[in-house]
Amino acid sequence: MRGFLINLLRFWPIFVNSLGIAYSYAYYISVRKLPVYYMENTISIKDDEFPQLLNILKGDMNIIGPRPERPEFVKQLSEKIPFYDVRHVIKPGLTGWAQVNHNYGTSHDDALIKLQYDLYYIKNRSIFLDLSIYIKTLSIVLFMRGQ
Repeated sequence: MRGFLINLLRFWPIFVNSLGIAYSYAYYISVRKLPVYYMENTISIKDDEFPQLLNILKGDMNIIGPRPERPEFVKQLSEKIPFYDVRHVIKPGLTGWAQVNHNYGTSHDDALIKLQYDLYYIKNRSIFLDLSIYIKTLSIVLFMRGQ
């Protein structure tokens, strides 16, 4: 998967700055949520994640793995952060070790922290680590602790 581009399906607003450049870490965080009713509790699931299930069914993504990034970010981060490209040796995922242990990335420093989590996951991949990520993800979704 190293350097392999996929068409990631996702609903999100695109903000373009005055120079016509459409990228910023914080702007791509969608605040729209779709309420889903389960038993008597309301679970909040981000509606922009649903289309990514099609990417998983097509085989472009796994359920667990490093989150995919836009090519512009990958280029910038690869130039500034050593070993950033190593996270591309496995398929990207809908959730991952970095997502359940760290907040959304809003800076290069956050990207470095998330890279450390991604590299830990790549090095220590196992059914037990995947199970831990599933449980943490489910907990975040059920108890609405996600951002």
